[in-house]
Parts: sequence; C-alpha cells; structure tokens
Amino acid sequence: MKKTAINIILLIISISAFAQTWQEADSIRDVYLEKQSFDTALIYAQQAADLVREEFGDMDTLYADMLMGMQEVYFYLGKYEEAIKCVEEEKNIRLKTQGNLHEKYSECLNNLGFLYQEMGQYDKALPLYFEALENCEKTIGKDHPSYSARLNNLADLYNNMGQYDKALPLLHEALESAEKSLGKEHYEYGLRLNNLAILYINMDQLEKGLQLFIESLENFEKTLGKEHSKYGTCLNNLSYVYQELGQYDKALPLLFEALEN
Repeated sequence: MKKTAINIILLIISISAFAQTWQEADSIRDVYLEKQSFDTALIYAQQAADLVREEFGDMDTLYADMLMGMQEVYFYLGKYEEAIKCVEEEKNIRLKTQGNLHEKYSECLNNLGFLYQEMGQYDKALPLYFEALENCEKTIGKDHPSYSARLNNLADLYNNMGQYDKALPLLHEALESAEKSLGKEHYEYGLRLNNLAILYINMDQLEKGLQLFIESLENFEKTLGKEHSKYGTCLNNLSYVYQELGQYDKALPLLFEALEN
C-alpha cells in the first residue's frame, strides 16, 4: 500500500510539473525566473519550446522566441555554452524567416556578443557587437533606445579590454542618444552616466568621474528610488571616488547609506 501511495504521489507531482499549453509554460517560466528559481524556470522554458516546436515547427519565429527564453535561463544558471547554442539556433531561424535586417536578428547578435564577453572571449564578442550596432542603425535608426544600448555594450567591451580611447567616444554618443530617445529623467540615462563615470575612473580622471556619479545617483533616486540596488551600487561607487580623493568625511556616510540600502 505504501508503494502504491508513493507512486500516486510521484504521478501527481509529475503531472503538475507539466504545463498544458506553451503559453502556460512560458508564463510559469517567468514566475520562477522572477523568484530566481532558475532550475525550475529551465524546466518550463524547455516545455514551452517543445510545445511550440510540436505545434508550429522548428522554423517558426515563435519557436525562436522560446529559444530566447531558454537562453536567458541558461545565462542566469551560468551555463554560457548552452545559452550560446540557443542563441545560435535562434539566430539561424531569424535569418531564414525575417532576414538579417531585422531588429530580432540584431538582438541575437548582441546577445551572442554579450555571452562571449562574459566568457572573456573578447575577440569573438567584438565583431558581433559591431554587426549588432550596424544592424540596429539600419533597422530602427539612431534615435531608438536600442541604439544607445548597442553603443554602450560595445564601449563596455572596449573598457574591459583596456582600450579606453575607443570606449570614450562611444559612451558619449550613447549618453547623447539616450537623452534624445528617452530623456534625462529615465533610468537608462542614469546608467549611461554611471558607465561613463566608471570609464573616467579607469582613466584616472577622478574629478570627471565624481561629477558623473553624482548626476547618476540623483537620476536613480528620482527614477528608481533609494531602495533600488542600482542606487546602492552608485552610492558605493561615489564613496570609492571620495576615498581615492582622500575626502573620507564624504565617503563614510555614503558607505553607511549603501549598507542600509
């Protein structure tokens, strides 16, 4: 009797873990992703992809969307090689169904570049970021927020490579693009300020970095609020610069506030 009961329980668990439709599976994936339960999110991401493939085929753009969902979960799990496989398959579908001059194809290029960057394979990331930027300019134009994001990503890669002279003009252009497309009261503008500040700090131009961190902190307070993690990170950054400048009386209260964040 006990064995039968266990089998019934296992059967119930197995059934409850399988969504009835791809929409349901995809929605559940989002819930577990939000909860940072990435292993469970992956189960539902895979289910959603399988159900879409069975219904629409493996060359449908909806299946490409599900692959994007799987790629995101693999990234958070730190399984970059698996994420790359998903993006490569998605990119192939986008290319054949939507062409290389499509925003979604540009996203694939950008995501591939980002994954290679995270793996430290900068030589593979660089041409992908360039192609993503060019594609973005052709498909949605320089006035779109995504163009600013592509500039920022390319600049971030150059920053990581220590090629600050190449990163600087790109970040300035990214900041200007964000201002035009989103306005100064948007948190993305604050992110561009923060990234430009980091670059100036890396270039040992502390005063320029300091002013940009102050502007970024003010932006995050207005757009995201003091409870947001980005506000706390910016507090830490600002405190670090004050310490480097020897202004410990200004650095200390920022550190305390960051700890409370």
